[in-house]
Amino acid sequence: MSSLEHSSEKPLNKLVWAIIIVAFLGLFDASYLTAEHYYGTGLNCIVFEGCDTVANSEYSTMFGFPVALYGVAFYLTVL
Repeated sequence: MSSLEHSSEKPLNKLVWAIIIVAFLGLFDASYLTAEHYYGTGLNCIVFEGCDTVANSEYSTMFGFPVALYGVAFYLTVL
C-alpha cells in the first residue's frame, strides 16, 4: 500500500513545485514592471522594439495603481 501512496504523491509534488516556480517568475516580472512604473527608468527591450508601449499607455493603470502591482499581489497570494 505504501507504493500506491508514493506514486500518487509524486505527481502532486511536481505540480506544487511547478506552481511555485511559475509564481516566483511571475512575481519577479510583475515586481520589475511595478518598479519601472514608479521609478520611470524605462523597460529594457532586448529582443523586440516597443515593448514599453503598453506599460506607458493609459491602460497600464487601474484605480490609480499600476496593473503590475495587482500582479505582485496575486503572485504573492499564490506563493
